[in-house]
Amino acid sequence: MSDVIGADATLCLVREFGGTRLRIPQEVNQSSELAISIGLDAARAASAAWGGDRLRIPLVRWWQARCLHADGKTTREIALALRVTETSVPDLLHGRRHSRDTLHQRGEQPRPTQLTLFD
Repeated sequence: MSDVIGADATLCLVREFGGTRLRIPQEVNQSSELAISIGLDAARAASAAWGGDRLRIPLVRWWQARCLHADGKTTREIALALRVTETSVPDLLHGRRHSRDTLHQRGEQPRPTQLTLFD
């Protein structure tokens, strides 16, 4: 997604709509929800690529943490922005997260209520 609309617009999209499904309009203007959120140029690019589709917008906290860290944010600021604990921020920054793939590699089973982001 970031290769189509840019990293900054993707970060805005994830922050505003992460964890939900978002319908991408086939046509956008400056007053559309998408354009207000990510900017008109990025909204037009998204519309050209996915217009008419409903996209699942993941939370991708690890990516958000890395973007915030690259912008010079402190561990505390990242934790507050992402609503996670300060102790989890280094794990997010270094790719240590307990996804289904990680659990599978360790021979563990996920909780039945744990959903994946990208399936």
